[in-house]
Amino acid sequence: MFEQRALQGLADSAPAKDPLGEADLSSLVSDGVDRARTHGVVNEREVFKFIGVMRQFGPDFDRDPAQPWAGDILSAQQRHATLSKGDYLFEAAQQRAPTGELAETASVAKRFGDAEVGGTVTPCRRDTPPPPEAGQHWIELELVGEDDAPYVGERYRVVLDDGRTFEGVLGKEGLVRIDGLGATPCRIEFPDLDEAAWRAID
Repeated sequence: MFEQRALQGLADSAPAKDPLGEADLSSLVSDGVDRARTHGVVNEREVFKFIGVMRQFGPDFDRDPAQPWAGDILSAQQRHATLSKGDYLFEAAQQRAPTGELAETASVAKRFGDAEVGGTVTPCRRDTPPPPEAGQHWIELELVGEDDAPYVGERYRVVLDDGRTFEGVLGKEGLVRIDGLGATPCRIEFPDLDEAAWRAID
């Protein structure tokens, strides 16, 4: 379970004078998972980094007027050419934290992969897509600009007619594959983009 591994990771990356006890860390992880998801940060590695930034800058860093850089990145007002939103946020946090304060968090984050926290969505590479489950339907999303540059870290939402919703962010090549949809129509959305700014191509 991600939460348990995240707790262990926080313990392993704790600064020498970390004032947070076990109960505080547990609350931090729970709140961090929820808060990260509201910003479209959902894969395990980036969520762990997000929680690390919460520990460093405070649990409300993403809406703290003293940390405007965080809000700009998370609201997609600032984009990075190659980094996803979560990785870009963490890189910016490292630049602003005291030297070395987030180094252990960066190291421990390598234990976590790209699987969605609590979900079944896995960012993938076009040359090595995961096989679909037997008898199940799947969809692969790819979002690129007119210059063929991928939209890395762009939030997406797939809404199925049966009421299920899959949300997350596009992976390193602007790709994501969702398995186990079943034979039901779906609607694709990119919440941070105007509907007129993109079109579907089969």
